[in-house]
Amino acid sequence: MKMQWWSSCVSVAVVTSVLFVSGCGKIAKKAAEQAIESELEKDGGTADFDLTEDGFSAEVDGVDGKAQYAIGASAKVPADWPSDIPVFDGLKLNMSHANKDQGTFVIQGNSTAGFQEVIDFYAAAAAKEGWKEESVSKQGDSMWIQGLSKDGRMLTIMVAASDEGTSVTQTTNSND
Repeated sequence: MKMQWWSSCVSVAVVTSVLFVSGCGKIAKKAAEQAIESELEKDGGTADFDLTEDGFSAEVDGVDGKAQYAIGASAKVPADWPSDIPVFDGLKLNMSHANKDQGTFVIQGNSTAGFQEVIDFYAAAAAKEGWKEESVSKQGDSMWIQGLSKDGRMLTIMVAASDEGTSVTQTTNSND
């Protein structure tokens, strides 16, 4: 269902973006939302999909549990984000995903803070929360990836430098 979901979302989002640009906004938006919701509900679950000009948000309750997705302006740290997973202050999110039933949480965002400042924050904050470092890789001053474990969960933090600032991607999931 996951791959089918993303394929459907991407296809409809592209078509809808073209229709928005061509001036068919509200009709295209509603049709796209209904088409995506229908596709997601084929497996017997429920779906609520909201498309905006600068992203989308979705809640899906199905065979894989209850999940939330957001891209663009709708993205925010999920309400049930584990409290022991640090998030850099001022991180402007571009994407978020949560499936508490599966123990999967993902956020991706950007910061104007420096590359090393962000790395220092995550290294210290994760250790303070009791995460055990399993691996770390640094590629010069452009990329840093840290793999951590705690209580049967894995946390991966990727920090990348760019001309626009620093990008952060955090993924956590259950080892089960």
